[in-house]
Amino acid sequence: MNNFADIASCAVVVLAFELAGKKPDRKHPFGYGRTEYIAGFVVSVVVTLVGALFAYSALSRLSLPIPVWFNWLYFGIVAATAAVKLLMGFAYRKLNRALKSGAVRALMFDSFLDCGITTMALISFLLMRYSGSRLDAVFGLVISGIVIAGGIRLIFSSGRELLGRGADAETASRVKEIAEAHEGVTAGELELHRYGYAFTRGMLELRHEKGAAAALSEGGPIASEIKKKLNIDIKIIPKL
Repeated sequence: MNNFADIASCAVVVLAFELAGKKPDRKHPFGYGRTEYIAGFVVSVVVTLVGALFAYSALSRLSLPIPVWFNWLYFGIVAATAAVKLLMGFAYRKLNRALKSGAVRALMFDSFLDCGITTMALISFLLMRYSGSRLDAVFGLVISGIVIAGGIRLIFSSGRELLGRGADAETASRVKEIAEAHEGVTAGELELHRYGYAFTRGMLELRHEKGAAAALSEGGPIASEIKKKLNIDIKIIPKL
């Protein structure tokens, strides 16, 4: 069930990135980039539901235990899937360093969780083989708690992206640093609005001395430099 949920989550993210790549049009002048945030939210909900499913299964096994058949061949196959999931998690993490995507971050979190879930399941099978206790149910409850907590955290994170976030401290600092590198210019208030990967718009208030007014014109050197270095479309609001 968890693997089927993973397939659905990946399909949602692939569709979201396909839509996010569409150019802005008359109905959507700011593009389709926020479909990425919707995908992240959907994946987060799926993660939480899978955690709830684990909890239900674990409680069912506690109340109505059934024998577990152990086989070393199947143990090895499942152990191999844990390794694959771990590699997938690292691959998503590397990709997310470039994209800074909530959807990819959710997939990364899900892959690492899957690795942990599978590893804990294998440990419980081993212990059950020699103890005969219903440890898979106990491990299942622990796993479900971790998954549900992580899923709820991702839901809140994706929800904040959907509502809209302002500039993070690092980006705001870099924007102001680029502006103030021009002589006679002092940065004031900054507003940034992110519309998905690689599409950010904003307004920057700049105070200037009389001789520096030309640098603040629309399409001038400051706006062009911010666009080139940070890929942010910035509107300059000059102030004396």
